[in-house]
Amino acid sequence: MMGPRAVPTILPGSVRVTVVGPDDQPINGIPVTIVKQDSTGFSKRFEDATGEDGVARIADIPLTGEGLFHAEASYAGAPWKSSFFTLDERMGVAVEMRVYPVTTDLTRVRSAVQFGVESMENDLARVDHLFQVYVDGDSAYWPGKAYKLAAADGATGLVVRDRADQVLEHESEAPFTTITGPLPPGELIDLSTAYLLEHDGTAEIHWAAPFPIVDGRAVVVDGLKLTKGAKKPPVKPPHENGESRVDLDVYDVGAMPQGQAYDLVVDGLVTRPRTYKWLGLGFGLFVAFACGLAFALRPRASLRERLLKRKAALLRKLEVAGPGEREPIVAALDQVYCQLDALDSRPRHADPGAAWQDKK
Repeated sequence: MMGPRAVPTILPGSVRVTVVGPDDQPINGIPVTIVKQDSTGFSKRFEDATGEDGVARIADIPLTGEGLFHAEASYAGAPWKSSFFTLDERMGVAVEMRVYPVTTDLTRVRSAVQFGVESMENDLARVDHLFQVYVDGDSAYWPGKAYKLAAADGATGLVVRDRADQVLEHESEAPFTTITGPLPPGELIDLSTAYLLEHDGTAEIHWAAPFPIVDGRAVVVDGLKLTKGAKKPPVKPPHENGESRVDLDVYDVGAMPQGQAYDLVVDGLVTRPRTYKWLGLGFGLFVAFACGLAFALRPRASLRERLLKRKAALLRKLEVAGPGEREPIVAALDQVYCQLDALDSRPRHADPGAAWQDKK
C-alpha cells in the first residue's frame, strides 16, 4: 500500500482513510482514529468509521501547533497503525491501510539475526543488531497484546534503526523495544536496533530469540575474533571480481528455537590504558586521606571558649524568656558560672580542658 500522501482534492484539515482486506476489497464498519501527538507526548484523537466503500472521512482537524499524525484501525481484535504524516494548510491527506485476519501460531513466523560488533571509546562495543522477521500464510501474527523485544543483557544506549521505527516503539534509555501491532504476512519486516555493551577487551552477548530463528550470523571487523558461539571458522563477505576484499569476518552462529539464547564472546576489543585509571584512583584516595587528616587535626575550641559561648547563648535566651521559662535557664547559667569559677581557680595547664577534667 502507498504511504500517507497529501492530495489537493482533499480539504485542508481532513484525512481520508481507506481500509481494505487481503483481497483488496473495502471493509465496512471499521473504527478509524486519527491520532495527533506533539513533542510533549500529549495526544488528541479524532474518530470515525468506514462506510460501505471502506473509506472513513475525518474532517475539521485543527491545524494549529506542531505534531505528527497517524491513523489507527481496529480489525480482527488487533490494532493496525499507519506510518506518520503531517497536515498543512494547503491540502488534506489520503491514507491507505490493509488489514488481515490474525493468528497466534508461532510456527508461521521465521526470523534471521546478525550481530555486527566493533570497538568504541571508553571500553564500549557497538552492536548493530540486525533482525528481520517473515510471517507465512495469509494471516498476521498477533499474540493478543503488545510484547517486548529485549536487547542483549547489559545493553545501554539502545536506538531503533531506520525502517524499524515503523514497527517498534522505544522509550528513552529503555533496554528494550515494543511491538504494539500485528506483523503482516508476506513481507520482510525489519526490527533492527543498535546498542552499546561494556567490555574489558572481551564482550559477551547473551540474547534470547523472541521468534524461531532460521539463520544467525556474527560479523566482526578485522582484528576481532569470535571465540565462543561460532559453528564454523569465519569467512570473508562475498565480493565481485576486481573489488577489494572487505576487512570483515563473518561467523555462522546457527539457528535458534524461540526462547533459547545466543551466548557469544568477542575478543580483541580495544581498551583504555589502565595507567590513567590507577593514577586517578590513587589521586582520589590521597585527596580523601588528606581531607580526613585535616578534619581530625582541626583546631578545637578550648573548654573555656565553649563555656563562654554557652553562657552567651543562655543569656540571650533569658532576655526573651517568659516568667515560666526562666527557672531552667537560670539553673543552667548557674552551672556554667560554677564551671568557669572552677577553671579560674585551678593552675593553668597547656590545655584548659585538661584542667577541668583533672580530679581534685
